[in-house]
Amino acid sequence: MKNARFWEYVNGEWIKITVKPGQSLAWSQGGPNEEGWNMEGFRFRYIDDAIRADYWSDGRDCDGRMSDSSSFTCPISRLQVRKPNVFGGEVYGPEDGSLLPAWDKLDSQHRDYSAEAAGY
Repeated sequence: MKNARFWEYVNGEWIKITVKPGQSLAWSQGGPNEEGWNMEGFRFRYIDDAIRADYWSDGRDCDGRMSDSSSFTCPISRLQVRKPNVFGGEVYGPEDGSLLPAWDKLDSQHRDYSAEAAGY
């Protein structure tokens, strides 16, 4: 099995990620802000013939605590097939026009802790 290489938007910029077979890469950032705190992160895992991407965010502001998580998968053969998105005439993708992964969503979760406490 060969290394998997693909582009992803991380920390405000497009970077090329390389994941070796069996490897797991993780990234996170966050801390206090003007309204409370926030954290977010990604984890990429090379499992069999696919990359699994897990995203999470957690934070607290004036409305209370909220958290989100999503999981995606992409076969190694589809890591460089999708054209970058265009919004309002601007290209959302690597500057060199590289193709992006065709992620398939596995699941997602959202928690609003204040709404749960209020019985919603």
